[in-house]
Amino acid sequence: MYNVQIASKEWQLDVHYKTKIKEMEDVQQKMKTKEMNRLQLIVFEEHHIVYKKHHKKLQTDVEMTELVTTKTDINKK
Repeated sequence: MYNVQIASKEWQLDVHYKTKIKEMEDVQQKMKTKEMNRLQLIVFEEHHIVYKKHHKKLQTDVEMTELVTTKTDINKK
């Protein structure tokens, strides 16, 4: 009877241990997925910042060009 109880307890612990390992692996998997999503988000944000800077530069270039053309037009008159 005593041996059966020990064996049963060991089996319960084994199942518990395996369940915990499985839970940990699931959490790690979720973390990896979340981490990937976070990285993708960072990359996207960086691209967005670069795009905004580029767009601002383009706008400035256009404004400068307009200024130059207006000045030459004024000078021609």
